[in-house]
Amino acid sequence: MICVMLGRRVNAKIATIRTPVICVLFVLATLIFAQLAFAGPAPATAQHQADYCPIPSNQVIQNGRTLQPCPRPPQERGRSWYIQPLSNFYFMQNFSQIGNLPSNDIAWRYAFATARSEHLLSDDALWRPWLADHGIRWSLSYKAEVLGNPSGGNRQGMDYASEEALQINIDWNKLAGIPDFWTHMLVVNRAGRNLMADNFGDSRLSLQEVYGAGGNVLAHLVWLYGESLLFNKKLGIDYGRLPVALEVAHSPIYCQFTTICSSPNALKREQAFTVWPKSNWGIAGRIRPVKDNILTFGAFASDAKYGGPSGWNWADNGNTGVLLPIEDMWQPYVGPHALVGHYKVGYAIDTTRYAPLGSFASNPQARGKVRDTVWFLADQMIYRTGQNDLSGVVLFGGYVHNTGSRSVYRSQAFGGIDAGGIVPGRPFDRPGLVFAHYDFSQNLQQEAQTLQALHLPTGNLPLMGENVFELKYGAAIVRGVRFQPEYQYIVHPAASKRLGNASVFGFMTTMIL
Repeated sequence: MICVMLGRRVNAKIATIRTPVICVLFVLATLIFAQLAFAGPAPATAQHQADYCPIPSNQVIQNGRTLQPCPRPPQERGRSWYIQPLSNFYFMQNFSQIGNLPSNDIAWRYAFATARSEHLLSDDALWRPWLADHGIRWSLSYKAEVLGNPSGGNRQGMDYASEEALQINIDWNKLAGIPDFWTHMLVVNRAGRNLMADNFGDSRLSLQEVYGAGGNVLAHLVWLYGESLLFNKKLGIDYGRLPVALEVAHSPIYCQFTTICSSPNALKREQAFTVWPKSNWGIAGRIRPVKDNILTFGAFASDAKYGGPSGWNWADNGNTGVLLPIEDMWQPYVGPHALVGHYKVGYAIDTTRYAPLGSFASNPQARGKVRDTVWFLADQMIYRTGQNDLSGVVLFGGYVHNTGSRSVYRSQAFGGIDAGGIVPGRPFDRPGLVFAHYDFSQNLQQEAQTLQALHLPTGNLPLMGENVFELKYGAAIVRGVRFQPEYQYIVHPAASKRLGNASVFGFMTTMIL
């Protein structure tokens, strides 16, 4: 309430400053000030609850018993201002084995540094140890999704989608003696069809994780960027071709589900907010004002061409503006079992000038305006079953709000539970449930209601909100292979009552070579 009142007062004086900007900046400043004022420097011998000694891959910590802390390097003791690199990370969409975590893999970037991948072949196969000793780490994965709707929709049937992904990370200190510099590359090959478009006539919302934006090419570029640590490792910088969702508004928990991976859908539909496998030119920085707090900021090109179908056509420049995101994340560890939480508040503005949505609202003389987004995301572990940030029962949720007159999704609210290691005798299985509500642009809904009142077809225009439930069970079959049965229930599919509520069944299989 205070920040809204402050925003209104400032808006009255400075027309160019908007209420969401003032609100988010006020919250960020409050969080940082509170931590600086009340955290206090820890004793030189204090150990952070986030650091634990590695355990063998065939063991997990059961029944939430207390973990034993590892000694921290001298420069990391007490209040830590250091940024850690991504030299040892594997992307969590590979569905890494839970419970085998080297201590140096607990890094600043929550979404991509939680566990080491297990491979279908042995860890010593394919020259992995030799390449890793020379700074080259790679991962090759395959995903297959099958979904079908026995009820609801324009018709009933099944669709298949698949993805092959190759990821290469290079530590240039090991390879060529260049300290604090890494490069990261990821390419994918995608194939298949969209169940929502085929059977519901709706291309806005996808129920599948790996469908879309693959370009029907052999090797679609997802990202290719450099990473540097500067000013005695107090500032981390990423620069190159990379998605916005690699830096802000993401979580590995979301990619344990297919309907919200890897960022909320209300963000994915925005032109400038790129999400796997789309990317644009961008640069992002991150600092740690205090231990357990990370501030991320950046600038990304707003370009609807995304490097063409292949992602490699960088000369095909269709830039219309710049996206400027900022996000603050607080990462506390609570209690003797280090129950980790992640609390994020963020804001982004796209300087592209967008006309109002809807044929009733827009006209050739309509003045374009910028589009902005604010988000609040949170997750909290309530019971620990293993070592890393995903080993346990985690409650999560979030809210996203866009400029409703210029964004397809005006808002999204979601929440759920993910329970890693909770099933007796199955320490690496992950059952979970998530619910999401989508509210669409008021312009599009008003247009649809007007057409309906005139007894005219509304087409694909949304008449109301849409709700999606997802129940899943991610099972570790053998090392490097996961099988995940899925059940989804859609209330008001295509944001209309005409199709009736729908049930969707299917499964996803993931293999890491």
